[in-house]
Amino acid sequence: MATVEYASPPVPRPSPPRSSCARRARGAEACGSVPREKRAAARSSAPIVTAMDIRRAGTPAELAAAESLFDGPARPDWSERFLAAPGHLMLIAYVDGVPAGMVSGVEMTHPDKGTEMCLYELSVDEGYRRRGIGRALTLALAEEAEARGCYGMWVGVDTDNEAALATYASAGARDEGVFAMRGWPVTP
Repeated sequence: MATVEYASPPVPRPSPPRSSCARRARGAEACGSVPREKRAAARSSAPIVTAMDIRRAGTPAELAAAESLFDGPARPDWSERFLAAPGHLMLIAYVDGVPAGMVSGVEMTHPDKGTEMCLYELSVDEGYRRRGIGRALTLALAEEAEARGCYGMWVGVDTDNEAALATYASAGARDEGVFAMRGWPVTP
């Protein structure tokens, strides 16, 4: 990917009225999807601070070099599996050659809904926060989703995660309402 300008995030805009995530089942835009015009407006709404490179990771070595951005060490076998899986991608933001942030996305396809992008994880190194890197990574993933033909992009985020909510709002995401998440522990 190319060098991009990044800036301090603008003051978050109020969220539009809530709507149901059930729209996804009817083939409408995905929950939290970012329309093209909102992405363009978000990119141009703050003053320029500096430059960074956002590049797609292609090797386990790139992931290992950025593992400080992850919750734990990047295991080589999991890194290879992630990179080899169709529809999985990791974008890494570099400032002066140093990994400063990352976003991972996973395409999900359903026979009656088409393909959407799930923003799986976003992380910005503490020393680089509040400079618009998270916003730039989110917008870069949204552009990649559009280029891949996804009908929308969504993310699940804890309702008390103010930083994430502000980042996604600054990138044009809409609040689609509250949902409950359930999980099953699976032991391989």
